[in-house]
Amino acid sequence: MTEAGEPIRLIAAVRRQWVIVLVAALIGLVAAGVLARSETVDRSKATQQVTVTTLPGGIAGLTKAEVFVTAATSPTVLRAAERELDLPRGALTGTVSTRLVTADKANVSITVTAPTTAEAARRVTAVSGQAVQYVLAPYQEYLDILASGIESNQQRAKDLEKDIARLEAAAASLPLAQRGEYYMAAVEAKKERNEALQNVLDARQDSEAIAASVYVEPVPRTSSSSLGGFQIATMLQGLLLGIIAGVIIALAREWLRRRRTAG
Repeated sequence: MTEAGEPIRLIAAVRRQWVIVLVAALIGLVAAGVLARSETVDRSKATQQVTVTTLPGGIAGLTKAEVFVTAATSPTVLRAAERELDLPRGALTGTVSTRLVTADKANVSITVTAPTTAEAARRVTAVSGQAVQYVLAPYQEYLDILASGIESNQQRAKDLEKDIARLEAAAASLPLAQRGEYYMAAVEAKKERNEALQNVLDARQDSEAIAASVYVEPVPRTSSSSLGGFQIATMLQGLLLGIIAGVIIALAREWLRRRRTAG
């Protein structure tokens, strides 16, 4: 038989063995269905929205939302979150995704997948928290200075309050003509005390402004779904493999039949 007639011969052989091809295709389809069903996994997602505002002054623009897109999936943040959650190293790798939500690039969506909704919410909270710390890390030295200033000014205000009470008590024990000097000293002490309290207020406002520049949605939004089951792609793959196996078996049987006939 010529090479041109070879495809026709193969098709005719398959037609004669069509039952075998059909059975093999059904076996492949059933096997794929069983495999897909056995691999069904429930997966849950939790998402938190993060809003990053532009800070005033010299630190303006350094905590843009774009930083979160990279930070939340960086190895540094993921490893810190794994330690916080007491998870093995690499447990969060590939489970965290981020995207910019708004056109002004001020909002970021952080999503984490996990076996349950509760675990997903726990993980996304940890990842978001670690990402916030990562983004605010450049300001930590400044925040430490503010905290130190708050503490020293509070102590100064307390000391001045004692001085004011002492001066006023001393003035009250003196004749009216001799009280002026003590009262003047008490007035100066009150001015210094008020300045110290104002410094505390200003430092707290600066510190709160930095912290408030990143707002994390307090309650994550969760959802769950099943991955697997009778997936179309898996079923088609099983059917195709079954047909291929059936054709191979049919051609092998045809070859054996021709060989016996020729013998």
